[in-house]
Amino acid sequence: MGGKLVLYIDQYGGQFWSKTVRELSQLLGSKHVERIYLDRNGKSVHIGYVIAGHWCQAFIPYEGV
Repeated sequence: MGGKLVLYIDQYGGQFWSKTVRELSQLLGSKHVERIYLDRNGKSVHIGYVIAGHWCQAFIPYEGV
């Protein structure tokens, strides 16, 4: 996700911090990565990845002004 630190939360509540998808896949121990999409108002939106049976949804930290 662009080299920014991203929090990924899987379906079990596990938390994984990663800057790249490659780093995330190494944390989870698998090279096979698939994208997760969600339908929002008729558009498909990329929200995370499936890696080694973990459905990881991405959350980007927000820094308010």
